[in-house]
Amino acid sequence: LRQLPRGIWRFVPWAGAGVVALHLVTMLAQRVGLPWHLGVIQLAEATTAQHTPFMIPSGLMGMDRLLGAYAVIWTPILLAWQPWLVLLPTAVIVLSGKTTAWIGWIVAVVAIKPHWWKGIVPIGLMALWLFCSGMPIYRAGSARASTGDKLTQRLQTWGPTLRATADHPIKGWGFGPLTYAQMAAERGARLPSVHSDWLSLAFHGGWGLCGLVAWAWLWVVRQPPTSPTMRGLRAS
Repeated sequence: LRQLPRGIWRFVPWAGAGVVALHLVTMLAQRVGLPWHLGVIQLAEATTAQHTPFMIPSGLMGMDRLLGAYAVIWTPILLAWQPWLVLLPTAVIVLSGKTTAWIGWIVAVVAIKPHWWKGIVPIGLMALWLFCSGMPIYRAGSARASTGDKLTQRLQTWGPTLRATADHPIKGWGFGPLTYAQMAAERGARLPSVHSDWLSLAFHGGWGLCGLVAWAWLWVVRQPPTSPTMRGLRAS
């Protein structure tokens, strides 16, 4: 994206804002029960017989965590371009109900507006605390693991995966579709996926590849921005 002619970048933020707004409208429709989707929906499991599964607001992506991540990606770009447009991805993050998306939102906003940190960090942490405490974004009776349970599950996954990387630290275990599943079954990893991009890269491709990607990432984020859009892209 950094190699695109600068003239094209005039239309990229508008396109991004439009897509985020489309997801937001779709989420609001899903929240009130309208079956707006592109063929894939995400249902909340019922905890009791008195409650029935219902559609989780997930926009047109069919998965709330993907939509939360997508909103985080566009937060610094829109904030650097037109600050008021940051309300669009922020609303998407609120409706997605993902605690990790709030962490990304705090980092993204402070990266673009570092002088806002005294206000943004408390607001973001308060929102994070509310979601961790079960903020009523979803209906009663839905089965959603607590943040503590999620953290425990990840620790029980990262430990076996990290130890497995020691077996093949140079070339990794490979990128086969069943590679991780076989390792998880043998070593007792809790979750069906690593839930960490960096650890997943080290597991599949080895620590050398992981280090190379980390170096490339640091090189990109350290490049001086030449425009507000480039500044937002770097923060993203």
